Order: sequence, then C-alpha cells, then structure tokens
Amino acid sequence: MELRTNPCCKVRIVFKSSNRLSSYFNFKDKQPTSLTSGVIYHYQCSRCNSAYVGKTVRHYETRLGEHLSLSPLTGKPVKPFQDWPTMSHSLRCKSDISRDHFKIIGHEKNDFLLKIKESLMIHKYNPDLNDRHESTKLYLFN
Repeated sequence: MELRTNPCCKVRIVFKSSNRLSSYFNFKDKQPTSLTSGVIYHYQCSRCNSAYVGKTVRHYETRLGEHLSLSPLTGKPVKPFQDWPTMSHSLRCKSDISRDHFKIIGHEKNDFLLKIKESLMIHKYNPDLNDRHESTKLYLFN
C-alpha cells in the first residue's frame, strides 16, 4: 500500500498532555451553600427525632428562611406560616428550629430529576413529617 500526501498541505503532529494548568488550580469561585438551588434537604428535630425531606428549585437560603420564619432579605423574623410541616411540628413538639437541624442531601438542576431524587430520599429516610410518600410517582418495569 502506497501512502500519498497532498503537496499543498503540511501535516504536523502535535502531542497533547493531559497535565494542563487548569487541572492543578480551580479558577472558578466556589458558590456559597446558601445560594445553591436545586437541592434536596433533610430536617431532623432535635427533641423527638422527627424528620422531613424536602426539595427546592429556589435558593436554599430562601427555603430555609421559610422554615425558620425569617425574611430571606433582612434575616428578621416574620409571621410563621404554620402549614409547613416543620413549623407545625415545632409548635406541637415545643422545640426550636435552627439551621443546624437542616442539611443538604442531594443536588439536581433538572426539576423532574429533582422530584425523582426527592422521592428516593423519602423512601430512604422514611420521614414522619412528610404528608406524602413521594414527590413524583416511581414506576419500575420488568
């Protein structure tokens, strides 16, 4: 087999290393947890160990402020919304809710996938404060 080359083209072979400067340094700033959106969070009551699993597509700080009855803009107390499971539970249990009782347990940018992950976490943690057993129906096929 004969190898022919085109006389009007110059072929250069370039070797590329996987060791790039970007692999040694993180050039992007890390986003604060409070500004993270698309998260699944877990609440655990410090007094009776009741639990709640929820999701938000908004900033985590905004949703946390709702649970804590704090304004997300000023951080000052606002009138509590008693229909939230965590708020109504704290009134029944006579326990205080703080940021330490919440933790992020999952992330997802797509809202549908976020609902699926929330449903899986509800099944995993089996929280007693959730009013439903899943965020979206989960179907298994054989």
